[in-house]
Amino acid sequence: MKKYYQFPLMALLVAGLGMCVTSCKDDDDDNKSEEQQQTDQQAAEQAEKISEDSRIFYNVMSQLTSIEEAGDNYLTQTFEPTIGVEAEGQPQTRIVASNSLADAAASFNSLTGAAITEETADFTWKNDAVGTLTWHKDGSSCLATVDVNIKQMPHLSQLKYMTHEQIGDNGSYVSCYYRFGDVIKRYRKEDGAWEYWVCVRPAFDPEGKDDCHWITVSPVPASNYEVYEKASNNIYYAVPTKLGLNKKHMQNLAEMLFAMNFSEEWLTNTTSYSKENMFGSPSGLPIYNDFHQSKIKYNNRYFFQNVQNYWVKNNIYQKVFGVDNNYFKNNLKKGGLHLLAEGYSWIWTFSNKLSLYQYTYTNGEKEKSNMHIMTYEKRTEDVIKNNIEINVKKLTLDKPYLQSKAFFGDDDYRFIIRVATGEDLGIGENNSKPEYDRQQALAGTGKTNGIEEVYRYYKHVVQKVSLMEEPEITDKILVNP
Repeated sequence: MKKYYQFPLMALLVAGLGMCVTSCKDDDDDNKSEEQQQTDQQAAEQAEKISEDSRIFYNVMSQLTSIEEAGDNYLTQTFEPTIGVEAEGQPQTRIVASNSLADAAASFNSLTGAAITEETADFTWKNDAVGTLTWHKDGSSCLATVDVNIKQMPHLSQLKYMTHEQIGDNGSYVSCYYRFGDVIKRYRKEDGAWEYWVCVRPAFDPEGKDDCHWITVSPVPASNYEVYEKASNNIYYAVPTKLGLNKKHMQNLAEMLFAMNFSEEWLTNTTSYSKENMFGSPSGLPIYNDFHQSKIKYNNRYFFQNVQNYWVKNNIYQKVFGVDNNYFKNNLKKGGLHLLAEGYSWIWTFSNKLSLYQYTYTNGEKEKSNMHIMTYEKRTEDVIKNNIEINVKKLTLDKPYLQSKAFFGDDDYRFIIRVATGEDLGIGENNSKPEYDRQQALAGTGKTNGIEEVYRYYKHVVQKVSLMEEPEITDKILVNP
């Protein structure tokens, strides 16, 4: 069970952050003394460092735990880990299922922004705002370990990346409650709004996955935007913040949308370019980061076509993304899928320029097919001079996306993404966070409890009687579009 602890606030985030202060920088440097200009420059640099440290902290912590209740006083909060599952008899260790050393290294890179490979033996990442994460390639009882030293997470000392066999594969599989593309509707207590969450990486026993991962692009709550209402151009700004970052599951979303909309092409690509090496580890074109080609029968083209047909027939695309499926049919192979993560950079006391962090997924060829080209851009524009409005408070469930040719350079939609685990999303009594059970509905499921099922494969497509049996192998279209 996860708990949050708060200590008395310290003066942590100084006024240099510029989060709630007067107005943007005017062109008055010529009227200031050299000493004053140097003082302003130092204050701007200090504010920028504090802002950058905060962004990095949320990026790392969002992959280790829920940051739903994290605030500006994050340096005095403590968090319980939700990544992976707790190792038996080792409460300070979490096991993260991974089917290859390359995937384990990619997970570490996603956590830290490092660039290690499966050849890297040892590596330590350090950040003053977070702590240290130390990678060690193992190869015996596990693929790799990561020693964790984060003050705000005192109950996590180590991550162990392990294959299904290392964890203990008994040779028989069970089914899990959620599958790719399942959708829930979750009540947000802080403002009485509803959010739609989509499962983009289920707990999947044949692949050794014990936890499930979800995304939402629904309008963000007040804790995920900052307001600036004193701009010199009289435009009201509300910009996304504290979103965190999880490139693995952003990639999973992009691939899942491609598999749904182009199921035959997706299967042809995986058949042609996905491989397994002599040790049985996935290689070549990734399948949901580290799934095996030999087990794709459980999540084949008929499975994804059924998901697609149900989504189209029951207007799920509109509920989740505010668009119909034709938007993705037309854009996945052209402009791609644009996701905004992390938050923003704008020290508006000193600058008129806003930056947003954009990750675009596009479809390539061979081992880059199935949406495996990712392009990162810190998109920056002078929003004051050019009178560009960015206001996420205006977003609704009908239109949960940002659209601004003046800021982004085209008319494509930008979706603000948040990622969570099943354990993060479960709603317990008295604000507790119940443990996640892969063969049960998320805690709180039920019309009066905060979570409603919008679509679930084992309810709306295949009526699964027993989850103690292995997943079915879908061999035909079961849902007419």
